[in-house]
Amino acid sequence: MEADRPHEREALLGLLWPDLPEDAARNNLRQTLLTLREALGDRTAQPPFVLASRATIQLNPHSDYWLDVAAFTGLLAESRGHRHASAAGCSACARRLQRALELYRGPFLSEFFLPDSEAFEEWALLRREQLHRQMLDALAQLVAHYERRGAYATALEYAHRQLAADPWREESHRDVMRLQMLSGQRGAALAQFERCRQLLAETLGVEPDAETEGLYQGIRRALDEGAPELHRLSLPTARRHNLPAQPTPFVGREAELEAIGRLLDDEGCRLLTLVGPGGIGKTRLGLQAATERVDTFADGVCFVALAGLPSADLLVSEIAAALGVELGTSADPRATLLGHLRERELLLVLDNFEHLVAGADLLAEIVRAAPDVTLLVTSRERLLLHGEWVYAVEGLPVPDGAGLRGAALEELAANDAVQLFVQSARRARADFALSAENAANVVRICQLVAGMPLAIELAANWSRALTCAEIAQEIERGSAFLATSMARDGPERHRSLQAVFDHSWRMLSGEEQRVMRQLAVFRGGFRRDAAQDVAGAALPVLASLVDRSLLRHTLGGRYELHELVRQYAAQQLSRAGEEERALQRHAAYFGALAEAADPQLVGPEQQLWLARLDQEHDNLRAALRWALEGRAVPLALTTGAALRRFWAIRGAFVEGRAWLERALARASGRDVPPEARLQALNAAGTLARLQGDLARGQELLEECLALSRASGARYWSATALNGLGLVARRRGDPDRAAALYEESLALAREIGDERSIVNALSNLAGVVNAQGDHARAAELYEESLAFSRRAGDQLGIAADLNNLANAIFDLGDYPRAQALYEESLALYRSGGDEYGASLALYNLGDLAHRQGQLERARAHLGEALTIAHTLHNHLDRAEYLEKLASLAAAERLPELAARLWGAVERERSALGAARPPQQAAEHAAEVEAARAQAGEAAFAAAWAAGESMAIEQAVAEALQYCAPRA
Repeated sequence: MEADRPHEREALLGLLWPDLPEDAARNNLRQTLLTLREALGDRTAQPPFVLASRATIQLNPHSDYWLDVAAFTGLLAESRGHRHASAAGCSACARRLQRALELYRGPFLSEFFLPDSEAFEEWALLRREQLHRQMLDALAQLVAHYERRGAYATALEYAHRQLAADPWREESHRDVMRLQMLSGQRGAALAQFERCRQLLAETLGVEPDAETEGLYQGIRRALDEGAPELHRLSLPTARRHNLPAQPTPFVGREAELEAIGRLLDDEGCRLLTLVGPGGIGKTRLGLQAATERVDTFADGVCFVALAGLPSADLLVSEIAAALGVELGTSADPRATLLGHLRERELLLVLDNFEHLVAGADLLAEIVRAAPDVTLLVTSRERLLLHGEWVYAVEGLPVPDGAGLRGAALEELAANDAVQLFVQSARRARADFALSAENAANVVRICQLVAGMPLAIELAANWSRALTCAEIAQEIERGSAFLATSMARDGPERHRSLQAVFDHSWRMLSGEEQRVMRQLAVFRGGFRRDAAQDVAGAALPVLASLVDRSLLRHTLGGRYELHELVRQYAAQQLSRAGEEERALQRHAAYFGALAEAADPQLVGPEQQLWLARLDQEHDNLRAALRWALEGRAVPLALTTGAALRRFWAIRGAFVEGRAWLERALARASGRDVPPEARLQALNAAGTLARLQGDLARGQELLEECLALSRASGARYWSATALNGLGLVARRRGDPDRAAALYEESLALAREIGDERSIVNALSNLAGVVNAQGDHARAAELYEESLAFSRRAGDQLGIAADLNNLANAIFDLGDYPRAQALYEESLALYRSGGDEYGASLALYNLGDLAHRQGQLERARAHLGEALTIAHTLHNHLDRAEYLEKLASLAAAERLPELAARLWGAVERERSALGAARPPQQAAEHAAEVEAARAQAGEAAFAAAWAAGESMAIEQAVAEALQYCAPRA
């Protein structure tokens, strides 16, 4: 033990023989050392086990020995240092923890005592407790690991070991209860609660806490309701996948799945492309293969649907959005995405890549930069990348004609293509069954379409009106060639698929055909109200199209079209001469949606509207693309401007700026209403400023100011001046910023626009406060607050209270500042504004820190960090982590502080967000003080560890530090 350093002989004398005279103690030490060396054979050992000098003694760390405690703590340290997104999701760390627990056979030195040495007994007790807690933590990680994988029996074994080691640990009782319920041991779960309640009452005189009671009541409710979804009782865990739910069972393809599985398990296969023609089933096969490997990868599976993506330029932002990575203000979004993936062990599924092959170099970069990420791509053509592995997807196997006559009905029913036909036909006609009378024609249908799943499903749907013989005849009569992107398929398959489409079309009523044509303008699915407004689709017509397998109704309530069906319907739309009017209605609908959503993104329904815009992103892109083709440039300007806040919240600065810049370029030289141009200039300038492109931001806002002055649009002049003030302050020119805010404020007062007055007052007060005039800043904030109160703007009041509290804080009136922060927090929470709540919580934490109330500071800052992390607010997350690092340094935890600072530096670099100049000196002083506490080597190692850890790990470590302490 403690072989990492030499121990002073004087210290050992006091530790082992505190009551003996010094000479007697020294004699004991010499005799003990001699006996130890003889027992170890130290005289002949090379290198020796014991290093002894006149002043010190040390166990040689380089000698040939093995110590169970050292091995135990070493394995735990390896697990903590392993680069993974989640300890619970890492199989390698689970194996380390299992090996460590095999070494833990009971309390440390449980049968060795030195009753005469209080110091030794205290040391042994502390070490015993430390190792005991490490053992419990390892058990808890293994419980989470196996529960996450659905291995409830194994998880339960470890949970019971936790209880045996610490019967009073309520968290362990909850683990056992939950796992028993998930394992189907419902009575045992309830009995476990009773044991927990009785134990706590008899030994500690307390009742189970609220979380344990809540779990118990949840189990009771689940039993009373007969709820089958017992997984809802699980603790929140990291999302393992985002694979879309499928409305029908997967059929067949066992051989293909096995082959794909072998390839995905091959360490050399990092990029696997499933190649095949449209309609052959690549997407469904890829989804099934990915589903079977959710637990193979520590970070699970991420699915990215690309069919509706208009350009390879948007690949980075689309993949980042699917991963939940906000690119924020990053100057290099590509590098930010690669940096995120570098820390992941993940299967990344990219679906429908064929129209984006020009951007395939990104995939090659991912393979090089992220060694634990595997790519599974579906495409109608190869990507032609070095290192690409290709698996050709063909039609489902079909019985051949030669063996058909002698095949038993059971044998035919087991065929993949036949199974799919029968399953699909039963959805159209519940009493359909494979029989001796129809089997030959079912096989013939499958042969005619070469086992193509999409064609089989569509043809099977005709069974509601036709016999199988008639279906086969209709397909055989088809001869037209489908002139779509399927042209790379063989002509025989095209003729068959064309016949399927044509006959499905003829079976529709005139109204169903009209609606189906109009629906072709949607991209990425649509809601019922959108179908009504754009295509005039009544609910019975939509239901009929779903019944005919031409539409899919998802579990989320949206409607979707298979891409090939959409292409066919789009051809019919063009032939009917209705395309332009349908696209115009589509663009108008989604332009109106964007404008309706914009003000809601700062209100209590923010999350609902963000989710709605996320769902409709492909439709919004399609609307912008159509408008930019010269048909409705003003609509492109206003729609892009309305999406500014959405793009900013989602960190999609690159995409948002690109659309707005294109719209402004198209508007140049055209007769465009000044209002539309002003909206777009302000939006583009704002996004440029937020991304850190201050030069372009200033240029656009100055153009907005000039146009507003020329056209007499004083509201936009006030808005542009305010934006230019923000640019000036970001550039470190507070005097110019104050002058611009003053001018904006004066103009806003002239026109009586209270929102502009509030914005200018708040921003001016911020500059004045930063310049040290806290009293005047408080006056300006008070005036802004009065406007917000008159307007009844709850969230505006909350923001003004928070800002006013900042000035009062700086004036040193801590009790009043705290009261204002708490009032602001209450208003943010009642208004449903989580982002605003995080700001107030951060300020409360900062105030508590200033007052030396460290426990309260940790609690507030931990809650603020949790919100920022949940909202993917990267910049605030970095600032909150930095504040917690300062708090840890103040509590003399310099290595924790260094790890958090290292993680923050990396995050700031990825975001392109430098530390504000006014904070730089204070930060540098804190870092140097912590470096002196830890020592140069330890501090540098901790900082490097922080820079290399995933940001999720840094958040987890910070939140553990914030947790309440016994």
